[in-house]
Amino acid sequence: MAAGADGVAAEAALWLVDAAGYHLDRFDVGLEWSEHARVLLERHKQEDTLLVAGLANNLGNVHQARGAYDEALAQWEAALAIRERILGHDHPDVAIIPRNVGVSYYARGLYDEAILRYERALVVLERALGPDHPDVAACLGNLGNAHRNRGELDKAIEYHHRDLAIVERALGSDNSEVANALNNLGNVEEDRGAHAKAVAYHRRALAIRERSLGPDHSDVAVSLTNLGRSLNALGDHDEAAANHQRALVLFERSLGVDHKNLAHPLLGIGLAELASRHSDRAIAPLERALGLLEKGSAGPVELAETRFALARALWDARLDRARAVALAEDARDAWQSAWPAAQTYVSDVDHWLVSRER
Repeated sequence: MAAGADGVAAEAALWLVDAAGYHLDRFDVGLEWSEHARVLLERHKQEDTLLVAGLANNLGNVHQARGAYDEALAQWEAALAIRERILGHDHPDVAIIPRNVGVSYYARGLYDEAILRYERALVVLERALGPDHPDVAACLGNLGNAHRNRGELDKAIEYHHRDLAIVERALGSDNSEVANALNNLGNVEEDRGAHAKAVAYHRRALAIRERSLGPDHSDVAVSLTNLGRSLNALGDHDEAAANHQRALVLFERSLGVDHKNLAHPLLGIGLAELASRHSDRAIAPLERALGLLEKGSAGPVELAETRFALARALWDARLDRARAVALAEDARDAWQSAWPAAQTYVSDVDHWLVSRER
């Protein structure tokens, strides 16, 4: 700026939006840098240029991370229009945006729509960058997550293993992208019932994230939550609850007290209390988790798991058993319509409902 190079200064500012606002979870700082970038671009008479598109894309990432999905989508659509006009449809910088839009759909529980965007991005990225590029790996991880949430676990684990192989080869074994792939593999193994294998993946992912991102990053909270889920399944409820409590504090610090992501450690706390036969202590975190999910446009699977947990807590605590049955029925209906692999969960709820009638 001192040299009057507004274009260079604007580019530095837009990358500060990404570095501070997205990667470091400092949303307010990222949004502030976006205003600096916007003013500099206007003064430099930049309109509908790649720098303007870059700012919109990075700002969309910040909005997505802080849970402002509509704002994120608007920014990405603006960036996509500029990049397609200047670069054409087959440029990797264009393909990144459909992938980002897919992330937005995924966060809303719209997995079919997300997969369409991810697949479009993957075709372009593989053709432009080659099959072993880290951007390709990130897209594979996105596809794995979406297929996992549709219950297609074999397909999901195939995508995640491809993702892990690429990023370990390209970035080394101690990179945060490696942690992302390990985290995703842990989640799929947990869904498959391989709890010990899931714990091993999540412990390794947590260690990498703490070293590479710092102990207070929201991705550390994600690892703590997922590790807690697997530990709960193994019967280690005390360590599970401690991990969930720490994750909750980190999420509240980085995302605020009303963000949908807080529902995951809250659910974990509630499940740990239920497993320890403290159903009365499970109700408050589960009620809060359900409220956050209902307000945050959560997917049907997230809602179903939380509703069924709350149903069991209310019933066991002998509180509002009519509501407990209604919640369980809602959970069963959601699982029934979600994906074929959810029939195990449907059977669990049906068995629980029948046993309550005796």
